[in-house]
Amino acid sequence: MSAIDDILGSIDPQQLASALGTDQETALNAAAAAIPTLINGLQANAGSAEGEVGLLQALGQHAEGVYSDSINLDAVDTADGQKIVAHMLADDPQRLQAVGGLGGGLLSKLLPLLAPIVMSYCLLYTSRCV
Repeated sequence: MSAIDDILGSIDPQQLASALGTDQETALNAAAAAIPTLINGLQANAGSAEGEVGLLQALGQHAEGVYSDSINLDAVDTADGQKIVAHMLADDPQRLQAVGGLGGGLLSKLLPLLAPIVMSYCLLYTSRCV
């Protein structure tokens, strides 16, 4: 399985749709488009020795325990997720082009929700995120 499949498989589609204020198909398609963007942001941050150290610190501080086989989205700290997204995409906001068609309102809810999950997943399964 890929990282996208693993992460999507751990999220209840109905809960995701409710959190995003949309239907399940739109929510899952949006998440499937956003996850690679977040993983790429993590990879880009790890591209330098300084970035890798910062990323490992962030992983330890923010993401521990978020990813599991069954994620309760209500337990995800989206305020922390906003900080993670800002850090991940600060050096290259063009990474958002891959998910630009999703609309700003959906993205503003989706990315902070997924960022802690993706970071936690990558902490557990580093080889699937590099």
